[in-house]
Amino acid sequence: MIWVMMTFLLKWIELTIESFRIACLARMFKGLSSLLSILDVLLGLGALSLIVSHLTSWPFYLAYALGYAAGNFTGLLIFERVMKKIK
Repeated sequence: MIWVMMTFLLKWIELTIESFRIACLARMFKGLSSLLSILDVLLGLGALSLIVSHLTSWPFYLAYALGYAAGNFTGLLIFERVMKKIK
């Protein structure tokens, strides 16, 4: 069960960073986007390796999908708050 939760957390953190990185790239924060992409790829590979290790276990698929959705929401929420503080 801990590995299912780890899959969710890795994907959640990875997508949070990816969403924030893409929003930063759209605002021309190239340096920050480049640094975040390294962390993004490493976390994504970790989550994907857990899925590949447990191909027959549907809870891993669900955790991955829920982490994806939660990460998109969280990343854009963080970007909104950062942009409000900058302005």
